[in-house]
Amino acid sequence: MSLRTPECVDIYFDNTGDEALKLSLRRITRNGRVVTCGAIFRYDSGGEEMMISSKAWMNIIFMKARVEGFIVTEFKDIFPGAQKQIFQWMRQGKIRPLKTVWVAKFEELPQGMVKLLKGENVRKVVTEVIIE
Repeated sequence: MSLRTPECVDIYFDNTGDEALKLSLRRITRNGRVVTCGAIFRYDSGGEEMMISSKAWMNIIFMKARVEGFIVTEFKDIFPGAQKQIFQWMRQGKIRPLKTVWVAKFEELPQGMVKLLKGENVRKVVTEVIIE
């Protein structure tokens, strides 16, 4: 798979730890930020380690970029207010969730998980089950 960005990356939120992260690290802007909260890649890799290229690490150094972990439980005290604000923005149309809708028969459901782990989706995956 060949991934490209039309421009450089200012901020990247990662939860896969795979190709999109590698690309973002190579295309990071000066003082850019990478926030990471997961590594779905590891869940399906059989324990294979993800390798970050030396070019990506050199970009972090030369571009003075920051890479930091994000643990959602650190913000549990503000969940109720944040949730209320996000739902308000959604109702106003200011933000909208990105999702992939996959239509499948019940026996095809395991293929959906494979698609998810391979990254064949945009953000959230919604499966619509066909009942015949």
